[in-house]
Amino acid sequence: MTGEWCCNARNHEKPFVVRNGQFKKLAVEPDETARGWAINNLGVVMGESYSDSNSLRTFYEDDSGRHYIESDVRFVGREINKVGQIPGYRMAVDGSFYEAVIYSISDGSFTTIPGDLGQVTPAAINDLGTVVADVRTNSKTGCYIYQNNVLTELADLGGSYCFPADINNKGTVVGIAALPDDRVHAVKWENGVMTELLPDSYKSWALRINNHGQIVGRIKFDHPVSEKAFLYEGTKMTLAKDLLAPADTAHWSDFFFRGISDKGEIIGDGKLDGVARAFIMRPVP
Repeated sequence: MTGEWCCNARNHEKPFVVRNGQFKKLAVEPDETARGWAINNLGVVMGESYSDSNSLRTFYEDDSGRHYIESDVRFVGREINKVGQIPGYRMAVDGSFYEAVIYSISDGSFTTIPGDLGQVTPAAINDLGTVVADVRTNSKTGCYIYQNNVLTELADLGGSYCFPADINNKGTVVGIAALPDDRVHAVKWENGVMTELLPDSYKSWALRINNHGQIVGRIKFDHPVSEKAFLYEGTKMTLAKDLLAPADTAHWSDFFFRGISDKGEIIGDGKLDGVARAFIMRPVP
């Protein structure tokens, strides 16, 4: 679990990581605002920072400390896999240059993802180096998978946009796709086939998937009913409140699920007796 905690004397946010149930603050400069974005299975954290002396910088942090990724233009990272590949994009502040890339910690190199189809924005990468991204053209934003140096479009629901959110090591992708009326539904792409996970929802979003196919996301049943967090397994959806032990249901509310491990542990945030809190929700053995 990664994230940010606040505050120091100047109200700068600082990144943290939870390992083996222990809260650890990551390295941070005195004038720096930073956040942890992702962590791989080896405990290497990827994040970004801002400071008075530097604009946005993407970093990774391992047991040897903080390492800033050097680039002649701003690099924005989005994920990190087990072998230290970080998908993201490089762009000039004035917008005159943009390219989607994969950064490799092992040799410090950037590999360009071709942008012939439109503006490519990577979202996630699995341990095999397969990237999912959205590609924006003049007519729509589509979901794509980047594998073996080829961008391949994924099916959608006929609307004007589609965004992939995550990919597991089996190549299963989850995300959202818009319908022609611009409502959005959670979807899954597996073995080239797209499945609409919650077709009866008003709006829904699939956010993360683990290697066992468990999916976490958000659902809105009807307008203006508030959004609710869910766990989706097989063909069954379970709302966050129904995952809690009875003693906890009266105290927790407003869940947002942000990730799920292969052990079924869910990370996110919510309110405990009305106070915002980050949490790890572990399944009962």
